[in-house]
Amino acid sequence: MECLFLQPLTEAEKQESQGAFLGKFLTGDLGEPLAATAPPGPSTLPGRLVAGGYPEPSRRSPPRARQWHRQYLRSIIQRDIHDVARIHDGDQVGRLLEMLALRTGELLNVSSLGCGLGIDRQTAERYLAVLEKLFLVRRLPAWHSNSAKRLVKTPKVHLCDSGLAATLAGLQPDDWIAERGRFGHLLESFVVQQLVAQAGWTDPDLRFHHYRDKDKVEVDCVITRGRKVWGLEIKTAASVRPTDGRGLRRLADQAGGNYQGGALLYDGASVLRLDQNGHLAVPLRKLWEL
Repeated sequence: MECLFLQPLTEAEKQESQGAFLGKFLTGDLGEPLAATAPPGPSTLPGRLVAGGYPEPSRRSPPRARQWHRQYLRSIIQRDIHDVARIHDGDQVGRLLEMLALRTGELLNVSSLGCGLGIDRQTAERYLAVLEKLFLVRRLPAWHSNSAKRLVKTPKVHLCDSGLAATLAGLQPDDWIAERGRFGHLLESFVVQQLVAQAGWTDPDLRFHHYRDKDKVEVDCVITRGRKVWGLEIKTAASVRPTDGRGLRRLADQAGGNYQGGALLYDGASVLRLDQNGHLAVPLRKLWEL
């Protein structure tokens, strides 16, 4: 028996493109770097992040889309949470999801979440598991190898739909500049969701992780197939610097001969050479244009 998991729509599906980014990334076929770059146009990222991937709100105005997100969450609390977990106080689970929306793309601290809700860690863990079963939240485990040392093993937490996360966190496209840090975490969750969904038709054997070591050097998304390892960094910026490849280079050192390559996704217009290690800076729009 095969189980099919319905994901929120990807940006590629919404634009009716092939959704071939992940496959081309794995084979190193994202294009040749350019010596000169075209200036990027106005960013479409804020609107895409806030819209999310649920079909129904995408046909509504922004205020009505936010209303739909809140009503959708309310219906889940009143119906699905009671059916799935036999939890009578569904409001606490809803408050936990609101807290997670403010922490999406960050390291998961279940004890801190429990303290914020006034519940013990075991109960917070149970509520978190319920949100995972309802495909509202994803835990992204830390990547490690048997020989890697000094790695942080704490998972990251991501809300699966960036539109729902934005509504719960109170983020709107006009906040793009003032709330750039929070949008950075939201973008990370957004990209992870795009990649996980594309893996469904590209290669179901792919696994997704994040990388972080004791020096706080990070890679936002680590993709593995067996022992093979790829890395993706994610930035809201429209320009890149050589230092942006630091995490990818550290991941390459840790993975050794299993490392297959990596790239930096950024809000620019051109494929660029990021460093001398073969890493590229790739426009985020490739996620939905390829």
